[in-house]
Amino acid sequence: MSNLQARLGGKDLVVIAVNVDKEPKLAQKFLAANPANFRIVYDPEGAIAEAYAIKAMPTSFLIGRDGQIRATHKGFRPEDEYEYLSHIEAALREPQPAK
Repeated sequence: MSNLQARLGGKDLVVIAVNVDKEPKLAQKFLAANPANFRIVYDPEGAIAEAYAIKAMPTSFLIGRDGQIRATHKGFRPEDEYEYLSHIEAALREPQPAK
């Protein structure tokens, strides 16, 4: 996630992670060992996970400029990075929606 934000953040990509840990110290410990250079939203009650019907951790959503979900990735496998990047780059090529 940090690599994606660093690599594509200047091209309108915004990475937001949702942390559902009920114990803030767990998240703080993880982030101390794995610093994040992207936005983290804390949702210990799981409202966001419920709204998006999350079944696996981690789950990633690519949301287009128009607010619609373009791709969903469940779990994380380094060998799928090319696929993730291809979806992101396609979304970044989309035109800005008319206002």
